[in-house]
Amino acid sequence: MSDHKNITNKLFAGKWALPLVFASGLILGGGSVYLILSLSGNYVKNTTAQNDVVVLDSVDLDEGNDVVYNPDTNIVFPDTIPDSVAYEQIWNSLIAEPGYREMDSLFLDSLVKRIYADSVMQIHRETYDIHLQNEELLSAKYFNVDVLTHIDDSTETYKTSSTDRYYIEFWKSPVNFEGYVRTGKSIKLYSVQPGESISLIIIESELYMLRKNQWFLLSETASEKSFAKVYDAGMLEILAEVK
Repeated sequence: MSDHKNITNKLFAGKWALPLVFASGLILGGGSVYLILSLSGNYVKNTTAQNDVVVLDSVDLDEGNDVVYNPDTNIVFPDTIPDSVAYEQIWNSLIAEPGYREMDSLFLDSLVKRIYADSVMQIHRETYDIHLQNEELLSAKYFNVDVLTHIDDSTETYKTSSTDRYYIEFWKSPVNFEGYVRTGKSIKLYSVQPGESISLIIIESELYMLRKNQWFLLSETASEKSFAKVYDAGMLEILAEVK
């Protein structure tokens, strides 16, 4: 009887041994594959995340990457600088440049203000340099100017009623500008040489200057103004008579 059991056990063992080994192999193999896939999945996720970080850190906006910038419509441009329009223009020009659009808004704000302040100072420096380097007072003198009044309503007849004293400065022009500045009885003449022959006369409260056989009207002006030639035929006739 015992021999029969042993034979049966051996047969059973031989019959099921291979399937059991195969099944065990499947289980172990499946578990290994699952474990490997799980680990690989985590590795892929981590690697992707890390690669994403690297890619974001190394974005080269000059190489045509499609970086979309959505302007923040809630930005309120401050009134801390005199020209808010200039502030907005500088801001928009900065965020249009590669690398600036990702910057912190507070940093951009301080940068914009600095650029604005520097540009204003540069304008002042350039303006000051132009006047400092190029404007030069050549000479100054007083002129006695005849004041003529109309004495005959039937004719254009004038006579000298008084004499005014004018202070005239002769200046070298920054850009060969020919003109003048007149405030009251003080006149700056640009590009008129001190040795030139000029005449001044007042008719009906208007000041005229004769230079190089041409008459010019010198009106009141606090800023530089080009010489205005007299073209009125009637006035030219009067000026020719009183010359």
